[in-house]
Amino acid sequence: IDLPDIGSVCSGGRYNDLVNRFSPDSMPAVGASIGVDRLFAALRELEQVKLAPTKTEVLVTQMEKNRKADYVKLVALLRRAGVNAALYMGDDMAFRAQIAEATRREIPLVLICGGREFKSGVVAIKDMRARQQETIALEEMSRHVLSLLSSKD
Repeated sequence: IDLPDIGSVCSGGRYNDLVNRFSPDSMPAVGASIGVDRLFAALRELEQVKLAPTKTEVLVTQMEKNRKADYVKLVALLRRAGVNAALYMGDDMAFRAQIAEATRREIPLVLICGGREFKSGVVAIKDMRARQQETIALEEMSRHVLSLLSSKD
């Protein structure tokens, strides 16, 4: 089976010059490698592996770079209530990228809290399954999330 978009999965060769970069001694060298990430990508494309569904129930987005500690507290509050919550940790901090991550990982709820929400003591909860979003008081957040999760089981 040919998967040209995957590229090489295994490679090897002579690496004599590589050793010379780190040692004054000349020494023959050979090596080989297996690209586990490429191998896994090929297996996924061939539908030979099935990804396990995520256990994350809520993805907490990061809308403001200087509020990471506040976002960690939101995750902690949810976890204390028994919710499997995760903080978005991707490189692309754009809101669209964070929503795309939740969609890709099939995370049912996204928690959104920016400057206005922090100031007002509220959070927005986006239900990715129902494609609805509502704003809830921070002190009601955990209860409301648990209610949303139990109503869709």
